[in-house]
This record gives sequence, structure tokens and C-alpha cells, in this order.
Amino acid sequence: MEKRRNHLQRLQRTSTQSLSATDSQRTLSILDFGYVYKSERLERFERQHNAVVEIETVANSAQAIRRLRTTPTPDLAALGNYAVPQAVTENLLKPIAVEEIVGYESIFDRLKRNYFERGTNIYAVPRSFGQTPLCYHADRVSSPVTSWRALWRGDVDVSMFRDDAQLALTYAVMDSELPVSTVSDDANTDTLRDTFVEMLRDITHLWQTADGSQLLFRRLAPVDAGPMWRFTAQKLRQMGEPIRIVRPESGVKAWFIQFVRPAQGGADSLAKTFIEAWFDSLGWDSLMQPRGIAIPSSVVFDRYGADMEAYGLDEFDQFIEQPPLQPETVERCRKAWTHAKQVTDLNNE
Repeated sequence: MEKRRNHLQRLQRTSTQSLSATDSQRTLSILDFGYVYKSERLERFERQHNAVVEIETVANSAQAIRRLRTTPTPDLAALGNYAVPQAVTENLLKPIAVEEIVGYESIFDRLKRNYFERGTNIYAVPRSFGQTPLCYHADRVSSPVTSWRALWRGDVDVSMFRDDAQLALTYAVMDSELPVSTVSDDANTDTLRDTFVEMLRDITHLWQTADGSQLLFRRLAPVDAGPMWRFTAQKLRQMGEPIRIVRPESGVKAWFIQFVRPAQGGADSLAKTFIEAWFDSLGWDSLMQPRGIAIPSSVVFDRYGADMEAYGLDEFDQFIEQPPLQPETVERCRKAWTHAKQVTDLNNE
């Protein structure tokens, strides 16, 4: 984990302001993923709202949940859709008054999952959407790689996979003959262990972040194939790398990230303002325009004349969503995944 800026350094930058203006300055601490924010865009928000925005980064939702169990508590956080119910069950989140957030109504309804709710309370605001297609290095394989099973049956010499236990369970039932047949809370420890060991036996590298997956494709001895976030694969192609992007018939993983409010977090007014700014222009400037990651809002698409097909939202029914699991199942997955990495000597990747 790392912080975007030191708070004291930020306050020093306000030395040209009056003392009263500096005293009224507010701070918003955000827990999020490292690829999201651009400093210059955050600085514009800070000037507009006389605020300091502190960003703490994590690699995935599992790390985010672990962080939410500790102090100090961030004021705003990002979580994958599947992680929201677990965080709610652990009382790590507080409800969001979505009826008071300008822009919430314009968010695509198909991303407003019922498992974000408990009774009349809503705990998550969908903020970005993307996909994880299968990618391969065209200069290193003799024939196209078109199925997920090609990775764990050893069809390519050098392969990579995401280092994520829950996600692995989702992939295990996509286009495979692995021991587990469904993503469910009924999966027992032995079945999970056998499944993950078979999955990882022919995997060469694991990655956790977008930069990590990109580096694996740019090594002197690059990987042949593996899943990669679509925006990262497109960036590699723009850089001249011979990357092919495939949508296997069995499905492509869709991911969508939510804004959530940590239970003990503060800065309620500023957090609300930040979410509203996201659906106004902050999200477009930070993610959608520079990285090709969709902000799932009809207003954003209309305002900037964005093409739904270009961002994959025209074929949402073809994507496979990672479903939420009970905390006990999540823990079984984690332990089985750790065991499989040790058995296959991938534990230190």
C-alpha cells in the first residue's frame, strides 16, 4: 500500500492562501486501486473545493477488505462487486444516501445489483466497468489461443494468470474440465485444492496489478498468453506490442468497481461531492478518456459522445460476472489458493 501525497507537504502548498482558508480546508482519504487517479485532475478538484485528497492504493478487493478492518479508516473506498456483500456482512460499510447523490439515477441499472442492498439501505455506487479478455503474444505462438483451458492444459509454453483466489474459482468453471463445476458456497476444501493445483500446474507467472501483467508481456522472454485487463492490452497494442485480444466462446470476465463508504469513515459531505464530481467530469478525465475504462453512466456517454460498443457495454449479457460468496467460502478459497501456489512453486511470484 502507498499514499499519494504526504499531508504536511500538501498543506505547505497552500501557504499562499489566507490562514482562514487553510484552516477551513477539508481532507478526504480514499482507498482505491493504483491505476485510477491522475494528480492534475485531483488537484483541480482540491482547488474547487478547498480540500486535500489523500489516495491510499491496494492491488485488489481482498486487500481492500483487509485494510477496512484496520485504522485509520478511509472516508471513501473502492470495491469489486463481489466483495461488497462480504464487507456489508462484516459491518465494514455504512449505507449511502443515493437519493441525495446527483448522477446516481444515470448509472446503468444493470450494474445496480440487489446484493448491494440490505432492506432499504444501499451500500455501493457503481463507478467503473471493464473486461478481462484472453490475450496472447502473436509472435510467440504458432496458432491462435482461443480458450481458457489452453492455459491450464499447457497449450502454451509461458503463461500467466491473475493472483486472486475468488477469481480463480470463477475461471475454473469457464471452458474447463476441472474438478469444480459451479461457483458456489458448497465447494469444499479438497475440491478447491485439487482444482487450483490443476489450474496452476502449467501456469508460469501470476500477476496482481495492471502494471504487473503488462510487464510480463514486455519481458525479454515474454509470456505467450493469459488474461489481462482490456485497457492494459490496448495500451500494449498502442505501444506496438503484437498482442491479440480474444473473447472465448465460454465467456469473458466482466468487472465493475463500486464506491463504498467505510463504516467509521468521515467527511460525509466531501465524499458525496467527490462521487458527484466523478459522474460529472472527474471519472471521464481520470479513467474513461485516458484509459478506455467505462464510467457506467448514460449521462457520461451522452455528454462525451462515447460509443457503447467501444467500451463493451453493448454486449453485457455475454460477459461472466464474478458472483459474491460467503466469507467462509472466501476464506476456504484463499487457503486452497495459497496451498496450490506452494505446491506449484508459484508462491513467491
